[in-house]
Amino acid sequence: MRNQFFNPRINKLFKYFFLGLLFLLMLIGSVLGVYLYSAKSSMKGKSTVAGLRDEVMIAFDESDIPHVEAKSTNDALYALGYLHARERGWQLEFNRRLASGSLSEILGEKSLRIDQFIRTLGIRSAARNQYEQLPSETKLALEAYANGINAGFADLGWALPVEFILLGTKPGLWTPIDSMSWMMMMALDLGDNWSKEVIRLQLASVLTTDEIWQILPPYPGDQPATKIDFAKLYKDRGIYQASSNSVETLASNSYQVQDLLPMGQDGKGSNNWVLSGTQTTSGKPILANDPHLGLSTPSTWYFVHLKSKDMNIIGGSMPGLPGVILGHTSKVAWGFTNTGADVQDLFIDQIQTSNPSQYVTATGSEFFKVRRETISVKGQKSVSLLVRETQHGPVISDVFEPLKKLINTDKYVVSLKWSALDKKNQSILALLHVNQSNSIEDLKKAFSHFYAPMQNIVMADVDGNIGFMAAGVAPKRTAQNSMAGVAPVFGWEAKNEWGAYLTMEELPHDFSSNPNGIATANHKIQGDHSQYSLTADWSSPYRFDRINQLIQAKPKHDMASNMAIQADTLSLAAQPLIELLKETARQEPAFQKMVPLLDRFQGEMKVDDGGALIFNVWVDQLTRLVFKPKLGTFFEEIYRQRNLREGLIQILNDPDSSWCDVPATEKKELCKDLSPQALKFTLDYVSRRYGDSPNAWKWGRAHTAISQHHPMSNVPFLKSLFELHTPIPGDTFTVNVGRMNYSNPEEPYAANLAPGMRMIYDLSNLDQSIFMGIGGQSGWVQSKRYREYLGLWSADNYLPLSTNSSAANQASFLLKAK
Repeated sequence: MRNQFFNPRINKLFKYFFLGLLFLLMLIGSVLGVYLYSAKSSMKGKSTVAGLRDEVMIAFDESDIPHVEAKSTNDALYALGYLHARERGWQLEFNRRLASGSLSEILGEKSLRIDQFIRTLGIRSAARNQYEQLPSETKLALEAYANGINAGFADLGWALPVEFILLGTKPGLWTPIDSMSWMMMMALDLGDNWSKEVIRLQLASVLTTDEIWQILPPYPGDQPATKIDFAKLYKDRGIYQASSNSVETLASNSYQVQDLLPMGQDGKGSNNWVLSGTQTTSGKPILANDPHLGLSTPSTWYFVHLKSKDMNIIGGSMPGLPGVILGHTSKVAWGFTNTGADVQDLFIDQIQTSNPSQYVTATGSEFFKVRRETISVKGQKSVSLLVRETQHGPVISDVFEPLKKLINTDKYVVSLKWSALDKKNQSILALLHVNQSNSIEDLKKAFSHFYAPMQNIVMADVDGNIGFMAAGVAPKRTAQNSMAGVAPVFGWEAKNEWGAYLTMEELPHDFSSNPNGIATANHKIQGDHSQYSLTADWSSPYRFDRINQLIQAKPKHDMASNMAIQADTLSLAAQPLIELLKETARQEPAFQKMVPLLDRFQGEMKVDDGGALIFNVWVDQLTRLVFKPKLGTFFEEIYRQRNLREGLIQILNDPDSSWCDVPATEKKELCKDLSPQALKFTLDYVSRRYGDSPNAWKWGRAHTAISQHHPMSNVPFLKSLFELHTPIPGDTFTVNVGRMNYSNPEEPYAANLAPGMRMIYDLSNLDQSIFMGIGGQSGWVQSKRYREYLGLWSADNYLPLSTNSSAANQASFLLKAK
């Protein structure tokens, strides 16, 4: 009876439930359909906009590059801003908020430390000061670009990119100050000496100076840049907190800032080279460039062709900046690599004992400059931040957790001196002038305004001339400044103050049309007898050496051979360790299944190579076994930035090294004795992860390029929709870079840094130039153009990079003046 009574009611409830669920799904489907129909994720048709002087035609070619034709340069920049807003709207908004320290307004407390750090640096305030120094024509160009962005956002209407909807926000007004700020953010991303000084300050709390030089050895062939025993110096002055657990706190508190500001990472930089006509089959120069920045989706780069009466340029632009950053005009091409010049110094300033509102100087004492910042935080009350500044710059130890937990903050602060904050910084002016250059002389003049980040620039013109210059500013560090930028200095010592900046003539350059060509790869570009050192932290020369090997291997080069150089995967940093690995594998029966794979392995980091997989897991584990016992919980934070490969090689090859010795035992332990333990872990790891059969062990299964999305990569159920993944070859040291992200516990051998763009320019016919980018042109996740280049990029393929607008026939868009 009870079942007969309840069954109809239950059936009725289920019926209503399913009808309600069906209605809800239909409603969601309808809303989604209306959104997808309304979203302007493709560029077709026309739009009438305010702020434009004359109409502008935009036509997309078969490579999905928009060709912008305008009567005036400012109208072309307006159209570029419009394109950036329409195609990369969320990227612009995120970048604007990052540079202004206002992410917490939409992301909440989890981004508060980043906002506090950026506000402390005073990025936006410095940008305003720099903007005021610009000539009026540059201000007008910046305003035209900003007006284009705002017009593009306005044209999107309510159906904004889905990130805006998910986060419940709208685009903010873009101003010229936002572009100036983003230029400084690029300088912060590429100017990482301050974070290397932090690393040495951390290490000095647990190691001797000699041990630090063993972990982070000087550039090959160089002596340590300073003879100062800075570890003893810091300890004698009582710089560190007395707490014994400060190391553990440090490593756990620094991840937020470094997630969005990946400072000091090995592998970051670029490759570029230019071959003279005597080295090419065409008799004209060939120039190649592939920048290595953190992988993101959408990509850092947006490819575009801008044409006006005074400008005809094609290449990679950056949303947020007016003009093309890397590319060619009708007469000249150029490419960047990061110089890595030391333009940032950390100063340890002593708080005045009798008055904590003052700090000690070389001539007495000064009051801290103080300002208050208010940061809006989603879901809670606004946070008030008191920012202090010394004569050297902002006090970052108040907001940067690794320093805050490390130093004795009752007695000391750490302030940052950084050239990019200077009022005279006019890098944006240089960029705009470069876009109108038609000769190497034009480029030299344009780059004379470049300030930060300092770049190694190779260039070539259609007349056959080639050249190189380091463009930017760097301080003249005198012989009295004996720390040489290696580690933080005392702010009360006058000898540590900066002098004048190096002049263009004092910076490295070569305009001799060198018949041997010119290549740079973030390596040491100064001779041993240079009067002033640009830095003590040059990148290791493995990529540069390999590029030179490949250039010298052929008497004449063409476009195909340059493509092969960019795709090269031989790791010169692996070769010194391969024999130890092979010897270890032959020692125990359990390792025998690895031997055939290792016998074939010579250091090529190919996607389908099992030996490459074994090597990279083994060398990772060996690095951990060698260094982690002495570094403790500092290790993970340092290892995510520095690969420690040079230190590992030197310690393993030194029979007298006592690094791994245990004093309590009679036998002297050597670090190479840890190799079997590392290989045992390797066997366990690859078998557990990829199966017992060696046939299934492929480097590409572990080494995938992951282009992260900010902030959707942090949302588990949305991560797979927004991120881009693809297997890639290479390692941190190959020409075709694929830097491992060891801090990712799920994918420790995935790459978080790789060539986001590849360009090769043929100066015999610039319209035969080629390019490739990762991801796609569109920032709309629902568009097929969001990931259109991914497969081509991972296979090292290229697309045409031509200014021939007659081939621009995929789609067209007309901007009309209101």
